[in-house]
Amino acid sequence: MQKIVSRSPGEIFFFGEHAVVYGRRAVVAAIDRWITTTLTKNNDGNVQISSSLGTFSANLHGLRLEIVKADVHLAPFAYGIERIYKRFGSATGFSAVIESELPVNSGLASSAASSASLLGGVIALMDKVLTEEDMVHLVFRSEIDIQKIGSISGSACTVLRGVVGIMGNKFNRLDDIVVEPDVIIADSKETVPTSESTSCVKDMLYRKELEVQEIFDVIHSLATKGEEALRHKDWQTLGVLMNENQSCLKQLGVSTRKIDNAIESIKLLVYGSKITGAGGGGCFVSLCNKGQVPEVVTLLKEQGFNVYSCRICTAGNGTE
Repeated sequence: MQKIVSRSPGEIFFFGEHAVVYGRRAVVAAIDRWITTTLTKNNDGNVQISSSLGTFSANLHGLRLEIVKADVHLAPFAYGIERIYKRFGSATGFSAVIESELPVNSGLASSAASSASLLGGVIALMDKVLTEEDMVHLVFRSEIDIQKIGSISGSACTVLRGVVGIMGNKFNRLDDIVVEPDVIIADSKETVPTSESTSCVKDMLYRKELEVQEIFDVIHSLATKGEEALRHKDWQTLGVLMNENQSCLKQLGVSTRKIDNAIESIKLLVYGSKITGAGGGGCFVSLCNKGQVPEVVTLLKEQGFNVYSCRICTAGNGTE
């Protein structure tokens, strides 16, 4: 039976979370931690998906899925799968197993990577092809099914890979940027759904519009300067700008005491640190020279963090 393995990477924000939802600049990057989906075609006229978050079962009726059983985290996948069937005018049954190296609700775009891995695998299993741009929009629509509100950043990053610039719903891979320092990701294990954090910022914007718009403008400026620092491999300046972005996120109320204390404890060992993703917990990211990595990892583990040392992954085929 035909089998496809589809992999999509997680994402970190160098700059721009929350502000990008409201039309400001963001700079994100794909990391070498993956969502892997193994798909096997079947002739039974059904779709079966399993992951650590639950299971999904549906029967095929033409180009539609009739859900038999679906855990809440997997149910929205039905819309994305149906969009593929309708786009190509054909459908196939399959079973899929999703495996993740990304913690859930941690700011690493696990939902976007899951959508890209699964939907990309379905397209490959059907022996079809989408352009990168069309794939980004397909994944983003799936993201909105899940999160209800958000930016296209995670979808663009997990599809395009490398370092990606975002402005509103426009995106481009920044092919001339190579990130040399190691990326340390520290997971606070304080999990908050992305939709909850984005709703909190939206509520703050409603209550304090001028103040929040000014913060978004600062973040936009930091993202623009940060992109130039990345391009010129000016890691010291990049770190300073990351720290300033973290200050903005604290003003938006999406940092936590545990994260703030950890960032303070390693500030002399890294170029810079900041939350990645929607915040309210989850992960923060630090840029670090390889020689400092062991000490940074030890300090963060002592404070109760799960810690990963990553590299930025480049563009490439995600199915085999």
